[in-house]
Amino acid sequence: MAATALVVPLAANSQTLTTLHAFTESGDGSKPGALLSAEGKLFGTTSAGGTAGRGTVFEITAAGTEKVIHSFRRADGAVPYAGVMKHGPNLIGTTVLGGANPSAGPGCGSIFTISPQAGETVSYSFQGNGDGKLPESELIEVGDVLYGTTSLGGGNG
Repeated sequence: MAATALVVPLAANSQTLTTLHAFTESGDGSKPGALLSAEGKLFGTTSAGGTAGRGTVFEITAAGTEKVIHSFRRADGAVPYAGVMKHGPNLIGTTVLGGANPSAGPGCGSIFTISPQAGETVSYSFQGNGDGKLPESELIEVGDVLYGTTSLGGGNG
């Protein structure tokens, strides 16, 4: 089953849909999530596929050219359900699994940053105790602080 990214014109009487990219379920990813429009491009995540099968971050131009920006490997995160946010020149997002917590089986998730200069780095790896685990939501920025939620854990666990 292939997934596609669509462009839907905002005019109420328009019914024309344009497929910008059809994901192949391999190196470019599969199961795309939320999209972010920035710098005249669309940025998003796939929760599967990529070179290690653990999801990707991608960009698509208005002409439909798709490029994988990062393919997750598990130690840096896996299964990014939510979309990414723009923070200056960087993209920031979460992965539901993976991260640098080898004692937690498939990992408890991570917060990642993708910089044009440095590539992808893990900003935070969830440990699954008081800090929670399985972050499925997008991050938001209020002032200079990032907020997000985890599906499990936190408090007393």
